[in-house]
Amino acid sequence: MALFVFVITLLFIYLRPFGISIWISSSIGALLVYLIGIVDLNDILFVWNMVWNSSFALVGLIVFAISLERLGFFNVIANLIILMSRDRNIFRIKTSKFYILIGLFGFLVSAFFSNDGAILILTPIVVALFLSARLDLDIIIVFLLLMSFISDFGSNLFVFSNLTNIITANTFDILFFDFFLFMILPQIFVVIFSLLLFWFMFKSKIPSYLELNIINDNLPSPRIIIACFLLLALLLFGVIFGEKFNIPISIFALIVGVSSAMIACFSGRISINQLIKDSPFSVVIFSLGLFIVVYGLNDVGLIDILRVQLDSIASMSKFEQIFLVGIISSIGSSIINNLPMVMLGDLALQNNELYLVISHLLGCNIGSKLTPIGSLATLLWLVSLKRYGIKIGFLKYMALSGIITIPILFVSLFGLFLYVKLVAL
Repeated sequence: MALFVFVITLLFIYLRPFGISIWISSSIGALLVYLIGIVDLNDILFVWNMVWNSSFALVGLIVFAISLERLGFFNVIANLIILMSRDRNIFRIKTSKFYILIGLFGFLVSAFFSNDGAILILTPIVVALFLSARLDLDIIIVFLLLMSFISDFGSNLFVFSNLTNIITANTFDILFFDFFLFMILPQIFVVIFSLLLFWFMFKSKIPSYLELNIINDNLPSPRIIIACFLLLALLLFGVIFGEKFNIPISIFALIVGVSSAMIACFSGRISINQLIKDSPFSVVIFSLGLFIVVYGLNDVGLIDILRVQLDSIASMSKFEQIFLVGIISSIGSSIINNLPMVMLGDLALQNNELYLVISHLLGCNIGSKLTPIGSLATLLWLVSLKRYGIKIGFLKYMALSGIITIPILFVSLFGLFLYVKLVAL
């Protein structure tokens, strides 16, 4: 019965019949597993203890991202990328230089604003830059695809870069610097190989030079730009040093989110009503409901099955263990979404080596891109594209995702293996 409720809940979340919000679907699923008796109040409290910090942190980061976008902060960055991409004494922009800069910018945004926040930031920036230049739609789609994959591929570096990271770090009490050290080499590999792979796949579709217009609308004052950078510094400082005083990561995310929102409201860039409407408070309800449904899978022994599988690979080499866990997590994430998969994996990986936990996370964060339903960021991206009248078909996405995601996943897992070997020396 628990499996049936889980499948129906996921179908409602992905298909959204009658336009039902995803938080309503997850809430109904959670209510069903409670009323049936699959979970009780103690189970719900256990799940809440796992997800409250990550959920509120995500709310804070997305509010921060929305506020900075309304303040025009990202328009300033986009203009800088355009100016830095120009050849000397030539007005036109060199595509290869622009590609590298916009790609690196995408990875930074994903690292600091989470994958879900990044997709909400990067999509409108790319659309604003390219639609104003009246370029061919195929060229726009190439850069939109780049931003979509980067949003998830770049969400490994910091604890706060992905909801999955926060949940896992809380579950296993992983310190910020320990997490960063495990992820730095895999992330460097991902950045380099992602940009190379995309370039060689799509360079024939884009011209050598682009004619992009400087964004003149909605530019902030120098004081607001400085304030935005200070809030970014505060977020990073707070997350790094807050753990020494057992201050939850969500506190700092909410502080910078509220502060940036106040600046946006007082400067007239957004109204309080619009901000409340745009703010993702429903994500807290959504994540709690979905994780309660997932936790109900204990009833069918799914977590025990995963633990048995982990025990069976205990005698294998570290290389084989890292790749097997990463592949299993990526397949699971692509089928049932990375949020349920990360929780199942975290519960199954109790008392295992930390490098296996990180391998599980890489599989969830990167492997989720194999299908459109694997990541909440991908779902948000597809919804955003519809607003601009851009549609990317399911089959087209699937054909590209396998070619892109599988080698990047393997590269990241190899980076993790190298780090583990270096530490062991």
